[in-house]
Amino acid sequence: MAWALVMIVVAAAIVAWAIILPGGDKRAGSTSTSTSTTASAATTTSTLATQARGALTYSAQLTGENEIPALSTSASGAFTLTMAPDGSSVRYVLSVTTITNVTVARLHEGKAGATGATLLTVYGGPTKSGAFSGTLTQGSFSAVKLEGPLKGKTIADFVALIEAGAVYLNVGTSAHPKGEIRGQLE
Repeated sequence: MAWALVMIVVAAAIVAWAIILPGGDKRAGSTSTSTSTTASAATTTSTLATQARGALTYSAQLTGENEIPALSTSASGAFTLTMAPDGSSVRYVLSVTTITNVTVARLHEGKAGATGATLLTVYGGPTKSGAFSGTLTQGSFSAVKLEGPLKGKTIADFVALIEAGAVYLNVGTSAHPKGEIRGQLE
C-alpha cells in the first residue's frame, strides 16, 4: 500500500514538474519494454505529461511476429510519433536493431492482423547495406505528405485512424521487401 502511494506521489510530481517548468517541452525518448511497475508508472506519467502540454504521442514496437505472415527474425524496432499541439505536423523517430539490408519503412492503414494501403513512406532508401542498429530515420511531416486514403486529408484524420487502431508501420528489407518487422501504433 505504501509503495502504491509513493508511486502516485512521484507520478503527480513529475506531471506537475513537466507542466510548470519553462522549456518543459522536452520529451522522454525511452522505448524500454520493461514490465516493472516503476517503468510502467514512468511511461504512464510521461504520456500524461505530454498530453497535458497539448501534444499526443503514439508508439509501436516492431517485430517479425507482427508481420503478415509472421516471420522469425532477430530484427526489432521502435517507432514514435508526436503530434504538434496545433495539429499542423507530426514528428517521428524510427530506431531498429539487428536488421539487414533495409530498403523501406512505411506507415499503412490496417488493424493488427490485416494489411492495407500506404499512408506515408518514412524511409525510402537508399538501401542500408549490411546489418544495421540505430536510428534509421527521423523527421517530420504535414498533411500534404499523406498518401493513399489520406491524400488531401488532415493530421486530425490521421490521428483518428491511429485512435481506431488502424495504423501500423513496417520495415522492408532485401530479403523481405513487403516487411520484415511490423508494429501497430498505440
